[in-house]
Amino acid sequence: MQNRREQGFTLLEMLVALGILGLMSIIIFSVFTLSAKASARMDRIEERHHTAVVALRWLTRDLACAFVSNHMNIRDPQSKTLFEGESDHILFTYLGHERLVSEAKESDEGVVEYYLQQGDGEGMDLVRREKPIIDMDPDKGGRVAVVATNVKEFKLKYWDSKQEEWKDEWQVDMEDALKSGVGGNLTGPAAVGTGRLVQMAKEKALKRFKLPPRVYIRLVLTDDDGNEYPFETQARIHMLYPLNF
Repeated sequence: MQNRREQGFTLLEMLVALGILGLMSIIIFSVFTLSAKASARMDRIEERHHTAVVALRWLTRDLACAFVSNHMNIRDPQSKTLFEGESDHILFTYLGHERLVSEAKESDEGVVEYYLQQGDGEGMDLVRREKPIIDMDPDKGGRVAVVATNVKEFKLKYWDSKQEEWKDEWQVDMEDALKSGVGGNLTGPAAVGTGRLVQMAKEKALKRFKLPPRVYIRLVLTDDDGNEYPFETQARIHMLYPLNF
């Protein structure tokens, strides 16, 4: 008579073995699935983080070079410098332009603008427009580039050091200085003096055309699953008062 070992496995033993094998397969598959999902999520977070870092680096760099100038031809103005800051849009002249084409008739001056526009999908895109020439139409022309996609929120605030509070808007247009009589060559009572007195009078009158020392930036990005990734920073502006030398 053959013993149990020589007879092989019974049907019940085979079913138990198959059940254990199936359970182990499910566990292994679940582990790999969770690992793949975690890896994909980390990739999305890293991609969103990289996009935000690049966009904020561009914006803070440009703002650091913002300026306005009192160098204007009163009789025939050919260009104007400005700083138009709103809660979700900013347009300003700056000294951060880089020539991309050899022998191009461009300097470090330019106009840069950041704003939101509808993207290819459901989300919004943060757009950077740069114009390498400062003229009388800073809101027209230039090259447009998307610096961030799937933007849920783009918020700006401007620090008022005198009142010590954040403002939702900040407007400086040196064409207004020209129209008020303090832009370009100083006119009116302050022009009675000469030399240093005139220079001092111009500088005093132009102080109200000051730029904000700091700009608060909030950028909220989303991924395909609707997850939100908020980023915040502040940019410092170094040339606060109109150039007047």
